[in-house]
Amino acid sequence: MKQHKLFFRFLVVILTITLVMPMLLPPLSPLAGESSDLIELDDIQSELDDTLDELDETLSELESILSEISETSELESILDELSELDDILNELSEELSESTDTPRRAIYILPGYSVSKLYSRRFRGMPIWLGPGIVTDIGLHLLGGRLGRQSELVNNEDGTGMSAFVDRDRDRFGALPLYVPMVASIRAALIRNGLDHIYTVEFFPYNFIGDLNESARELADDIREKGYESVILIGHSNGGLVASTFVAHSEENRNMVESAILIGVPLWGSYLGLEMIETGALTLFDGTFYMTLINAFYRIFLRPISRSWIMDWARNSPNLYQMTPGPEYISRIPLLYRTADGTRGVTEMDEVYEIFNRSPNMNSNLVNGNERSLRHLRETVFDGDILGVWEGIDLTLMGNDYGRLTPITVVYRQHGSEAIFDGNVFTRAGDGLVIGPSMNGDGRFDFINIPSRMGHVLMAMEPRTLRTINNLIFGNPVSFSEYDAGLLSSADVGISDMLRVEIKSSDPLVATRRNTGIRVNIYNQNGVRVAEATGDSQRGFWDNDFVYSAWSNALYETNILIYIPKEGYTMEVFTGNSNPRASDITVFTQTLSQSGAILSRNEYHLTGANQSTRSIFTLNGGMSLTPSIGSGVQIAAISTETFNEDWIFASTMLYLESEMSFIPEVSGPDAIYVNMSDYDWHSSDPTVASVSDEGLITTIGPGTAIITAIARDDSLKIEMLSITVYEVPIE
Repeated sequence: MKQHKLFFRFLVVILTITLVMPMLLPPLSPLAGESSDLIELDDIQSELDDTLDELDETLSELESILSEISETSELESILDELSELDDILNELSEELSESTDTPRRAIYILPGYSVSKLYSRRFRGMPIWLGPGIVTDIGLHLLGGRLGRQSELVNNEDGTGMSAFVDRDRDRFGALPLYVPMVASIRAALIRNGLDHIYTVEFFPYNFIGDLNESARELADDIREKGYESVILIGHSNGGLVASTFVAHSEENRNMVESAILIGVPLWGSYLGLEMIETGALTLFDGTFYMTLINAFYRIFLRPISRSWIMDWARNSPNLYQMTPGPEYISRIPLLYRTADGTRGVTEMDEVYEIFNRSPNMNSNLVNGNERSLRHLRETVFDGDILGVWEGIDLTLMGNDYGRLTPITVVYRQHGSEAIFDGNVFTRAGDGLVIGPSMNGDGRFDFINIPSRMGHVLMAMEPRTLRTINNLIFGNPVSFSEYDAGLLSSADVGISDMLRVEIKSSDPLVATRRNTGIRVNIYNQNGVRVAEATGDSQRGFWDNDFVYSAWSNALYETNILIYIPKEGYTMEVFTGNSNPRASDITVFTQTLSQSGAILSRNEYHLTGANQSTRSIFTLNGGMSLTPSIGSGVQIAAISTETFNEDWIFASTMLYLESEMSFIPEVSGPDAIYVNMSDYDWHSSDPTVASVSDEGLITTIGPGTAIITAIARDDSLKIEMLSITVYEVPIE
């Protein structure tokens, strides 16, 4: 409760500075330095200084609070309180435009994915995302197009035509006020620096289900209609892709950008969008504070059908395809494709498109078919190099490139003529949604790393983030000394302290009259339940930096992928099957290397479980990798595989002259077993460095290339080596 009061006090101070102080303080003009004006401002300035001091103190308190609480659970009630302020924020913000001297420059804040509000056209502007209209919209989804009705979030097959819309006059801070601290701190800094008559702060919501190109065009129109001569762009997450598309569209747009700050942006892509299309999982929200907005009603009524509702609009959402990894990503970190002959890495985009188009859940128009597709944005608008569109612009990248479990690649499995989604592979080299290499620009631009346990979403309201943004805007020194020692030390073990568990079953993923779905509970060493899931619904996994993903495909009704610590936690799995025919479940328990490769896989077949047996099995990786079965359950050990993949490159970054050839050195417990010809090798840029089928690397010309080794076994092993070739000066 004390934490919530401090946070609430922080928002009260922010509201005072953001909305009240601009009304008290007249806009400064070029003549504001005259003595008569200064005398009139003395009293107001004194009060302003006191308020700004209080803001600084409260930001420090907030930083302390955020460092001690989890990503979501303890913030749920805080954000409930913040949502109640939304009406007040909208009313007061109308008064911000009462300025006698309109600024000619603007600082545009472009929010992350799904933070903008979407309104109903059919029901008189009722908020759908996020608001009461979500219930109505899911009802329309249930009609399945009957009576000419469907979800207002659904586009046509070409990625256009959705009914819901953005209303920038009503949406001042987004679906949830995550950006209130950012808006407030920047406005306060403008006042403190006497620049509030030169710059104004604009929060720019956009249609995140639509086309990034259209969002960029609307941004350009908004800037010009308001008469701004130049802008500073601040993009968080997907908002950074909007900014990149805006810059790529025209030289006129480029020339309007004074500078840009991109925070946790999936420059090369993220698998968030792909997972939504394939599974209906809203990993950004699932089991987190967002879904607390509709709380118990959500869990009782909406949860069982929400995934089909999400898949309904995700399939035809251009933005989701456009944020999926493109050529820059795939050339460095391959997609993995399982066939009867084993697993191989896919490093060419044409084959990635072909695999995506064979998925029954994906829309080929938006994969590589039209101007709203992944291919068009990445290969035509960005010309295969999103960072290249920023060349010549003052750009700074920020984020947390290490610490939370983050999907690094995706696995597809051949099934007849189809390619079916088979789960993600995780690493700790990211913020939970975006991996480090995709956000840090490969060294081409300044990157400020702010390690934090808060992860991708809350990075936007971290006090360290806010201080850094203001320092960059106003040309103050930027501190690189704020690190989280706990996160940095975890790099020594990577993900080897985790256990990967896969559950496959014919039980339905979504609850039915006779089967409520497989249920999973995670307990800590004190016996306290810290995470839980039923079928496709989960809570507590994101909070604890665990992973829970569930989906259906042509092979199994239920596929569940879990990452939990090997030691200190116990997983208990229950069946919801009340049929006479008991559940038939296959379980894989897998240990991992530092980089996330599978070192051992144990397969078990469990039968005989129904609701009367209660627990199917429990698993404590610190004690045994064999499930402990419940009463009445039979278990059969099917297979055990061991992979000698516990090795890494001895050096992951090399700086070399051209015309050198060598086999990279490896280290680790399994280094003696490494046969280079057992791997598929790939160079992201063969003009810089090439690599043979036997792993022989040859440096060729100046630049940087990523050399990737992909195991052909089923270990999901990927190792990367960065090589920078420099020119030797001619004497």
